[in-house]
Amino acid sequence: FQNIEVVELPKFLLNNSTSVRVSWDLLCDHGDYEENTDVVVTVKHLSYLSCEEGKRDYNEQHLEASGNLVIIEGLHPYSSYSVSLMKRLDTGENSEAITNVSTKAGVPQMKARASSLSYNHMDSDTQLHFNWGPPPASSQCEKYNSEPGSCSYHFKLIGLDKWNSKYITNGNVLMSQTKLELDGLKPFSHYALFVYITNLK
Repeated sequence: FQNIEVVELPKFLLNNSTSVRVSWDLLCDHGDYEENTDVVVTVKHLSYLSCEEGKRDYNEQHLEASGNLVIIEGLHPYSSYSVSLMKRLDTGENSEAITNVSTKAGVPQMKARASSLSYNHMDSDTQLHFNWGPPPASSQCEKYNSEPGSCSYHFKLIGLDKWNSKYITNGNVLMSQTKLELDGLKPFSHYALFVYITNLK
């Protein structure tokens, strides 16, 4: 095999997995390849790049390609993979090649946790305080889909009553911040706060 190329394809928002296109050329002077045999492509997950070394997905993909390219789907974002190519020769031996690829960062899949009420700050008729707990970093490290330090919280506050239904405010806070103070609100009103974890990159 020669001229092996691995290209990551654009992600789809409805599916947090990613895909790559692998293409190659066969060496003409490497011997005669056995007729009517496909190239066997084996994809092995090596590690989640957001986790400590050793944590990986042990599922492997095995595909067969009759041409000189294959699309590999369902890969984890921000991960390291090995892709091996194998084709049988007329001699009974195998022609093999291995290349490694790292996928790009994706949308984080972990959530902020509910937290007990904090009485350090008191709400007023036009001001509300919110607090939450951070997601477990070590046990769910594979769900970051990016470097943990590159994430932030994105919040959105919307009004739920007729008189404040047009009120919407949003913004970002650092992952180290787990509380939020919002003022300038209407008295005796209902609001809903949404907190998301996003990838800054």
